[in-house]
Amino acid sequence: MKADTKHFKLNLPTDLLDQLREIAGHECRSVTAQIVLMLRKQIEADQT
Repeated sequence: MKADTKHFKLNLPTDLLDQLREIAGHECRSVTAQIVLMLRKQIEADQT
């Protein structure tokens, strides 16, 4: 794990977690990596 990584609890509706798992699986990523990617893309889009 990276030294600059923090843990926190995230509560998600079951259907949303299932969708994230499906997307992550298609992209050969973990759910965590998929969430990080999606958050980074959203933040980048919001800053432009």
